[in-house]
Formats: sequence, structure tokens, C-alpha cells
Amino acid sequence: TRRPIKDTGFGLIYGMGLDKLARKIESDKKVAKTIRDAYLSIFPGLGELNRELLWRGRSGQAIRTWGGREYFVEPPRYVEKFGRVQTFEYKLLNVLIQGSAADNTKEAIIRYDEHPKRRARFLLTVHDEFLVSCPKAQLVPQMRVLREAIESVKFDVPMLSEGEWGTDWSSLKPFDERGKEIYHGK
Repeated sequence: TRRPIKDTGFGLIYGMGLDKLARKIESDKKVAKTIRDAYLSIFPGLGELNRELLWRGRSGQAIRTWGGREYFVEPPRYVEKFGRVQTFEYKLLNVLIQGSAADNTKEAIIRYDEHPKRRARFLLTVHDEFLVSCPKAQLVPQMRVLREAIESVKFDVPMLSEGEWGTDWSSLKPFDERGKEIYHGK
């Protein structure tokens, strides 16, 4: 099923150990390790990146997000829940991913704001989603401007953008580049 794979991915990002992963996927440690190893094998460099981040954290070196923000691992401290002193290098992969995603979003906002064809009003972001407002007659060109600004931020893997539109969040409809609504359902 999909759930153990999803749990494994999030477990890697959030530094979950094999024992906890095994409990999460309702299996034993051997199965959890097999799934985690398979997951790491399909994402070239992920295991090596995580090992590098752990090493940097243990060595007192900073990591840098895509946007150049520097982060040092928090110092070890006693954690009542576990009854021991804990280190926090395991958080670095998540810091790198989430921090770089935030950098990406901020850069896309800047590019959107500076776009010469922007005619919509930027309202807010929710995580990696942008909310803008424009007259319905401007929907097609403004969705293209928004997509262009978002997709113009270059990473090793293209960051693609999907669009939805509507008069409020409860009535959002997928956007089609040709300017047509896409209806799903019966």
C-alpha cells in the first residue's frame, strides 16, 4: 500500500528511527529497514546528503538553505520524554528541505511582484500556495504570469505549478491553460 512508503519518506525527512518507523508502518524493524533502503535507492544522493548533514551537525558546521540562510544544529539537551540527553542532527534534512522550500517561495513572490505583466493583486501565501485576486477577464493571462514567476526559480528538478481559481476557497476549480474550466466528477 501507499501508506508505508509515505510514512518512510516523512520519517526520513523528520529523522524517524527504524524502531519508530516499524511501529508506524505496523511491521518489524527488518521490514522497515528494507523499505527505507529501497526508498533511499530510488532517490540518488538522498542517503549521502543525509549522512553529510548529520556529519556537519556533529562537527558544529552550518548548513545552508537554497537561498543561503545558515543554520547550526541546536545544542544537545535533556529531553524528559525520552529520559536522556538528545542530539538534534536528525532535524537537518528537514531544515534543508523546508528552509529551501521557503526560500523558493519567497523568491517566486519577488519575481511575481516584479513581473512586467502582473495585473493581479497578491494577497497571501499558504505554505507554497499563492493567493491572488484579479478580474475574471484577466484570469488566463494572470494565471500564466503567476505560473511563469513560480516556475522561473531554478532548482535541479523543475518546480511545476498547478493553478486553481474561484470566487472563494470552497469553490476552487482546476485551471486549464486554454482558459477553460476542468470539471471532475459526474
